[in-house]
Amino acid sequence: MSDQPDKRPPTEKAKPTTVQGDVVGGDKFEGDKVMGNKIEAGTVIIKADTPEITFPIIHLPFGPNAHFTGREAVLAQLHTQLHSNSKQSVITQAIAGLGGVGKTQVALEYIHRHRDQYDLIWWLDADNDLSLTQNMMALGQKVGVVALTATDRAAGVAQTRSWLSSCPRRWLLLVDNADHIDTSVVYGCLPPAGNGHVVITSRNPNWGGIAPVVALDLFSETEAIAFLVGKTPTVTEKAEAAQLADLLGYLPLALEHARAYVAASGCSLSDYADYFKNERHGLWADAPAPVAYDQKTITTTWTMAFAEVRKTAGAAALLNLCCFLAPDDIPLTLLTDADEALVLPDDLAALRAGKRPLDTAIAALRRYSLVQRTDGMLSLHRLVQTVARDQMPTAMAQTVGETAVVLLKNAWPFTQNDMSTWAESNALLPHLLAVIAGADDFHIETPDVATLNGDADFYLSYIGNSSLAKPYSERALAIDEKALGPDHPSVATRLNNLGTLLKALGDYEAARPFMERALAIDEKALGPNHPDVAIDLNNLGLLLQAVGDYAAARPYLERALVIFETRLGADHPNSKVVRGNLEALLAEMGQN
Repeated sequence: MSDQPDKRPPTEKAKPTTVQGDVVGGDKFEGDKVMGNKIEAGTVIIKADTPEITFPIIHLPFGPNAHFTGREAVLAQLHTQLHSNSKQSVITQAIAGLGGVGKTQVALEYIHRHRDQYDLIWWLDADNDLSLTQNMMALGQKVGVVALTATDRAAGVAQTRSWLSSCPRRWLLLVDNADHIDTSVVYGCLPPAGNGHVVITSRNPNWGGIAPVVALDLFSETEAIAFLVGKTPTVTEKAEAAQLADLLGYLPLALEHARAYVAASGCSLSDYADYFKNERHGLWADAPAPVAYDQKTITTTWTMAFAEVRKTAGAAALLNLCCFLAPDDIPLTLLTDADEALVLPDDLAALRAGKRPLDTAIAALRRYSLVQRTDGMLSLHRLVQTVARDQMPTAMAQTVGETAVVLLKNAWPFTQNDMSTWAESNALLPHLLAVIAGADDFHIETPDVATLNGDADFYLSYIGNSSLAKPYSERALAIDEKALGPDHPSVATRLNNLGTLLKALGDYEAARPFMERALAIDEKALGPNHPDVAIDLNNLGLLLQAVGDYAAARPYLERALVIFETRLGADHPNSKVVRGNLEALLAEMGQN
């Protein structure tokens, strides 16, 4: 039999181009010979002659990455799919994933490993329509089918496509960073036939009509450790690298920043982890932007994606909400099943109007791999959360945090005596704790926040994590005391719960003043015969019994039993619990 009644619930429930081997658009080329028209002052080129070309032609932004690590399975998959057709036809393959996950690095590593298999390799910057078509024209100019002075991009692209389609040599095009560009524009630049391969890198995972997709995920722990400290680290290095990799969410760009900072400063990986935890803004500002990642920093790699999703109704609001929840397995039912009476910001409320608005918002986020959707759940990288939250104005962050609090309070299902709520509560627990942490970060101290802290205290205590529950119990008390005053019945609930928790932790001396104060508040506010007073009496009596003061404990339990039997009846569960507690005490006193 339980030794106490349930805890009372709260009263309310254009980038720079580095060219290896040639200069785009110029008339000087290293490594290959081009014989074209002689250009004299005042000469107007109408069309280019077909030049004599010396192969190979290699035009890439970077050489091999000396720090490239792992990704062997992805590279093998890419090779298999690019060589899946023995016929002389173009094979196109896309590599998709979150910004900073290393898509371009994987593509370049593949190309450098297999460059001897190609006579022409050409990198096409696909930041936007203009950069892609200009890079296609540069290829045409390189091989002499587009005049150096040509300005008609459509014609230049068509001429280049035609040349690639008929070229007998093996060629490969890398269409890089096709994040914001429409897929139809990319398709319009690709040769319809030819003896070549095309690799597309993009945050957009939707290339089904153009190319199969290799989804590039985060580093594994083994890859991350090897990237930071090599393949034969000491025990200490391996432990520090594992801790830092976990802290940075195994994102290659973040790990590259860490590696470069440590190399430049001479600090340890452990030092970097401390800087990240405590001085993140200054650390990111000081960290050198890695050349291999096109000078992108952690704070800038998703900036344009954030701006783009703001163009779709509700998408930015949904992303912001996700930034105050745990990063994995965010149930869409938090929003879709929320009580209609809840007052939500307009942009989020609109997503409850039907399935299509929500689907449209999610599609905008998936377009940039900012979220993944699986079985009614959303997930996103923790650094995406961090950067997005850092970029929110304080007032906006507080509003979003308060909205997350309201939604979690509405959704939290746990009931001690209803087993059907336990699994759902366990699934929601990471989100409950994340919302509480976000409220603390932005100094949100509403009664609803106190309620969530109380819920966390109660659930964690129930499943046996009393030490983990303690700070939530203390926080619930502090918020309610500040918001409601020191003598409010809700404060008595918090005092009783904290006292009970301290007793469970074996700190009897610390527990007693909390329980005594709870009893005093409830007797004054609710009257001496209220059931809440009986709970206080029971719990204080059990504490006195635990310290061996049986004589002092007995009147508390006897009085609690009288109140429960009088107010709730002799067969009420609380009456039975206290009756059992009193019988156990009398047995220990030898009076049963």
